[in-house]
Amino acid sequence: MPICYGMVHTAPSSKYTPYALRSFFQYTELKPGDDLFLIDNDGSLEPGSTASQQLSLLVNAAPKSFAQNINQIMVKAGESKADLVFLNNDIIFTPNWLAPLLTGLPIITNSISNQHARYSAASWKLEPAMDLEEYLGHEHDLLQIAATHAASKHGLRQVLTCPFFCVCIPYQVYSELGAFDESFGKGGAEDRDYSLRAYLRGFGVFLALDSFVLHFMGKSTWRGAESAGETEQRNRQYIERFQEKWGERLTKIAVLNDQIALSELAAQHPQQLKIGAFAPIIQKISAKENKAIAEGWRPKVGAVCVIYDDTRWLRQVIEAAYPYCDSFIFLVSNKPWNGEVFDNSSTLGLLESLPDLDGKIEVIRGGWSTETEQRNEGLEILNQRGIDYCLILDADEIYDTKQLAALLELAASKRYVQAWRINLITYWKSPDYRIDPPESFQPVVLAKVGEATFVDKREISPAFSLSVPREICVCHHLSYARSDEEVKRKISSFSHSHQLVDGWYEKVWLGWDENHGLEDLHPCWPTAYKRAVRQPPDSLPAVLRK
Repeated sequence: MPICYGMVHTAPSSKYTPYALRSFFQYTELKPGDDLFLIDNDGSLEPGSTASQQLSLLVNAAPKSFAQNINQIMVKAGESKADLVFLNNDIIFTPNWLAPLLTGLPIITNSISNQHARYSAASWKLEPAMDLEEYLGHEHDLLQIAATHAASKHGLRQVLTCPFFCVCIPYQVYSELGAFDESFGKGGAEDRDYSLRAYLRGFGVFLALDSFVLHFMGKSTWRGAESAGETEQRNRQYIERFQEKWGERLTKIAVLNDQIALSELAAQHPQQLKIGAFAPIIQKISAKENKAIAEGWRPKVGAVCVIYDDTRWLRQVIEAAYPYCDSFIFLVSNKPWNGEVFDNSSTLGLLESLPDLDGKIEVIRGGWSTETEQRNEGLEILNQRGIDYCLILDADEIYDTKQLAALLELAASKRYVQAWRINLITYWKSPDYRIDPPESFQPVVLAKVGEATFVDKREISPAFSLSVPREICVCHHLSYARSDEEVKRKISSFSHSHQLVDGWYEKVWLGWDENHGLEDLHPCWPTAYKRAVRQPPDSLPAVLRK
């Protein structure tokens, strides 16, 4: 993916531009297809002062706002479908500042700076706001600080909003969100507004902890040529506009950093804040019904169930998930993955008799040699139909309806996550007993269509997956809540039949009926099912309590 860089030069911050460009070229590898645009915002750039074959100069006929300037670079970036990296000119770049911003995910990433971390080297100390003269002569000290930082800070930190002084906005994000709102005035809160809009479309905003720059801060505005009166007027304009658009409470939280409002938010939404599900919070606490909220992203979900012959819990599986799926596809094989072919007409008959008031259910018959092949067929069908997520449902996996709704809401608020894994409550013999402690295996329950591929049974290829917190949703797994005959048939035909422990059916499955204290119960990996204990009836999902 090419990168389009943009930087803005202004008269008040003119002396910072050469140092920003010098460090940029020193620590940034421009690849074929990349572009760097320097915007002369007010005609103050001296001719020839930035001569470079790797730089294109844009001269504004009249000074533009922050939003207007980033929008014109966004247009340039969009022409080549490039990711957008927008930069202040009062920055000193350090080694490896860029790579952490380029995650390959549809998220907005920002560098961190001396406003986030306090460092010192020898007698030199970083302050939140600094002048160029305080840096000159300490170039080596900054590199030492950057090296110290790189050795100790890694990963991403999710934030609700942050200033966009060194920001990467992928093409997928800005091509959907569109331009920055130019109604905030000269500069202020348009980045906070863009952050909230991003969350409402399922994208995220993160600080890239590995990316460190020195940011002098405010050199084009309040620490530059602005008078106190001009700063006050600019602040008033963007605060009033933000409040008009998002309401008083979000203004206090996202713009003013009001500690009382932040404390109230933490008390009222602890779970959603913990997992970074910001979109539902924004929708709930905004006092305004603006376009961004009205157009919040609602993904299309298609359930895929691969099956040969399994009717034991199928009605309950469908009843729990049906309201939340746009389509329900059953891929019915004409042969089991292992073992001999046997009659599966009862399964086909049950599928034909299922209530389907909304016309969601489709039964597709075929022959697949492996589980992996069959599951990938389901992904391909969903992809052709414009479905966003595949809900992976086996014929013995049941969800509490409210929990499933919460899971899908979580996924919609984090669409940059390519796959979600689920914790299991695994039942033994019947819904009256469950495995304790819960098995550690977390199968994929939700996968991004077009981005995920099954590579081994239910395991998928994307590296970026997250686990659904237990308090949000769990899967009630009834694979071994069956009759003796059903289990005997299951272990002869499922995809793990070649890994079956010798004598498991007689010694463990039947043996447990005589000795409930029997341990190490799993048919393939015995210790995965340590023991079976009673499951309280009120802990069952509604469809199992009927």
